[in-house]
Amino acid sequence: MQLPNMLIKGACSVPSLRQRIYARNLGLIRLNDDDVFLVSFPRSGRHWVSNILVGCLSASGVYLADDPPRVPSITSDKSIIDAKTNPRLILTHLPIYRYYPRSIVLIRDVRDVMISYFHLCVAMNKTRDTFSQFIRGRYASIFHGQHHDHYHRPFGWTWAEYYEELTVLDKEKFLLIRYEDLLVDPRASIQKILDFLAVDVAPHVIDASLRRSDIRVLRQKYKGTSTAKFYRVGKSKQWKTMLDDRDNTYLINRSGPILDHFGYLDD
Repeated sequence: MQLPNMLIKGACSVPSLRQRIYARNLGLIRLNDDDVFLVSFPRSGRHWVSNILVGCLSASGVYLADDPPRVPSITSDKSIIDAKTNPRLILTHLPIYRYYPRSIVLIRDVRDVMISYFHLCVAMNKTRDTFSQFIRGRYASIFHGQHHDHYHRPFGWTWAEYYEELTVLDKEKFLLIRYEDLLVDPRASIQKILDFLAVDVAPHVIDASLRRSDIRVLRQKYKGTSTAKFYRVGKSKQWKTMLDDRDNTYLINRSGPILDHFGYLDD
């Protein structure tokens, strides 16, 4: 099947050139009933999980893009994806969950997402702000809805909007994986993903992939490349030491209901 034209037009109307391109690409792909989409808001562990899954799935029959093996995204060449046999795992940032056959959704506390994005922007010389200034300034709209302009809201949805549909979506259609749980017990979280994909992978293969995908290993592997920016420290609850009460309250006030729904206000 293909996604409805009205949906693609709607997704293409979001205030984001990048997401409009993603939506158009997705509209060209013919979806299969057993396709699974790996969906995440930026800075939520998608590259890390993809690395782990490549190691687990390489010999499983699940489609991986070739040379080097990787989980393909909706930005991949349409003809390559359409030519592959099922089942297919496809990466996307588009949170249109109800239209995917099934999806694996990664979520991370927005406060740590904000910290991660701040460090990325500092490393890329995109900001000289303090963290307090950063979350209230030109990039703030990415995370809590102050729509300054189209360019600085590149993902089209705030963090809370991105995950809101999951609160009412049929739980049979998606698997939610918390970044924080991945850090505590990566093997258990990856096993949940493999079970959701209905793929049998030997325990030693999973363990080997986890060792190769350790954040420290990946940092060293990609040192000096553009990919290195995706692997900074791989920690959770950084907000407890980096955010003062004022900044914490500021972010909670803008994402509180969704933070609460997914258990992030229990700490």
